[in-house]
Amino acid sequence: MKSSFFLLPLLFFGTLNMCFSQVPFIEVLNPNEVSLDSTEAVRYDSIVGFGENYQKYLIRINPIQNYVSLDTITISIPLAEIGEIQFVTTAIEYRNDSSFSLTGYNLSGGFLNFTLLESEIGANMFIPESQSLYQFNSISESYAVMLRYPNWTGFESIGCITTGEDGDQEDYYPDEFSGPDSLNYAQERSICDHNRIRVLVLFTTQGRNESFLRGSNMNRDAQRLIDELNLSIANTGISRSRISFALADTRLLGSFVEDDEDEDIQGDVELLSNNQEAQEMRDEVLADIVVLITGNVYGNIFGVARDIRASESRAYAISTYEFTFNGNLTGTHEIGHLIGTRHQRCRRCPSACDPKWSKYKGYKVGSDMRTIMHVQGCGRTRVNVWSSSGAKFMGQSTGNTNNRNSGILKNRASKVACFREGVPPIPPPPPLSIYYIEGPLFLCPDNAFPQYEVHYNQNVFQNPIFNWDISENGLFNWTTIIGKIKNGNPVTLTQPNNLPDVFWLRATVSDPSGTTASTTIQVRKRDEPYSCNTFLRILREANEQDGTNSEYILYPNPTNNDIFVSGIVGKVWYKIFSSAGELIKIGTDNLSKDQELNISLTYFPAGLYFMELIMENNESHVMKLVKK
Repeated sequence: MKSSFFLLPLLFFGTLNMCFSQVPFIEVLNPNEVSLDSTEAVRYDSIVGFGENYQKYLIRINPIQNYVSLDTITISIPLAEIGEIQFVTTAIEYRNDSSFSLTGYNLSGGFLNFTLLESEIGANMFIPESQSLYQFNSISESYAVMLRYPNWTGFESIGCITTGEDGDQEDYYPDEFSGPDSLNYAQERSICDHNRIRVLVLFTTQGRNESFLRGSNMNRDAQRLIDELNLSIANTGISRSRISFALADTRLLGSFVEDDEDEDIQGDVELLSNNQEAQEMRDEVLADIVVLITGNVYGNIFGVARDIRASESRAYAISTYEFTFNGNLTGTHEIGHLIGTRHQRCRRCPSACDPKWSKYKGYKVGSDMRTIMHVQGCGRTRVNVWSSSGAKFMGQSTGNTNNRNSGILKNRASKVACFREGVPPIPPPPPLSIYYIEGPLFLCPDNAFPQYEVHYNQNVFQNPIFNWDISENGLFNWTTIIGKIKNGNPVTLTQPNNLPDVFWLRATVSDPSGTTASTTIQVRKRDEPYSCNTFLRILREANEQDGTNSEYILYPNPTNNDIFVSGIVGKVWYKIFSSAGELIKIGTDNLSKDQELNISLTYFPAGLYFMELIMENNESHVMKLVKK
């Protein structure tokens, strides 16, 4: 049932609706109506002949320029066997119009991985409804043939790969372990002036041949892996200044031959870490991490890391070609291990797909998806996201306070990036164009006119125009409520009682030059009067009090990690609320005159928070703070 609602901009009491259509990014064509040039025709006939037993689609890839500034893109592809399928992509790894990568997902667990590198297309798509894998075969920069492989079994359950035993440290997330034998160990290095991790991608002869047979090449595939890593950072909401990846080089390690007789991948990764040629290549290109792409020769095991800790001498991994580049994220998974991320506990698991696994490192996203460090043996689609206590993916939680591989990545990046010294300086990341939407994420019964404001980079947008719309699922069917309003920021929701119990609010900022960016938040109704009244009081007091002018000074604000409050003497209690009204941290301290209250926000997701300070005399002070 549809609900009616109104969004009223402050300072401008009116609406302007605009409807427009856009050429789809991926267009399915009728081959009989397309004129291919001679080179395209030869490649088309070759692919069609190879895939004569498979269903085929001729597709056109339209320019990406119209999409690169958007936070999310909806991609629709009509398929004869099941109808139109849709994917939502949350980030684009964009270098130029002929080189970029993106990933898209839907709530059924389907995915689309797409790369255009030097005008060559490399992509695949998985549709769980029909258990079909679709392989894109490039015939030019604009055209490709998509082959459907039905009843694909690549994601079926194959048993518990990492069984573990009692006392096996891989089964834990232990803060108490320390030293070189601990999984929490990170080799101490000098502090870097950057957090970019350089990856050397090596191929065995079999791995190179697998690439060639799929119409690709080593350089293109290596860049696809790096793009996948950087997209995982963007999808998780981690700043590029905290961690990013770069391709150190792509090389053929022709002297290395896989143990395809015994299928001993563990033995092979130990040989790799001691391989003199691989070590010399690593030294030459100043690589922090080495990953070897092999043939598909290890049975039901698709990848392995030399160790699960940040150790320079052990920063080697193996990933089989098929499961590195078919959307399985095996290469990204193993590189994550080399930084220190781990998957869920598996101690004498009775079943590879036991639901209780979902509360560990392979965090469950919805009912059909798992985060990157999920053990593939459970037969679910991995999404290119690291578990995080605060980040959402397509409206679904990706972790909790005990499942936060994103925190491990951020904390370890500076150490792993320092495995090699003398690396050229890294240019600063491009500035963010849009920051976040400020406003209540929980609507209380007595909060009749909630207000929302989008915070954006005023150096990016000149004469900005604001567009606000709402969706009941956060993916599709966005309803534009306010469009093309120059002063439509902030806005007030005038009839929230007519809205669904859960909805998504999207703000899009653009300017006459064509620069566009958008961001979304999820909003929920709340029924608990006590919780509502408490948070409303916090909101009211935060607006009435000016923390910077009070006797208690909060700094730095915004902050990357810790905050400090000066001016407190004696015992103090503090509570920190999210902008959704959730109480997420409480604590107490007893301070002398020369001390300051210190609170760590390291694992808090970026956004707006409210802190209440309660003194010994019951005096209350409320402050706003922002985590970057």
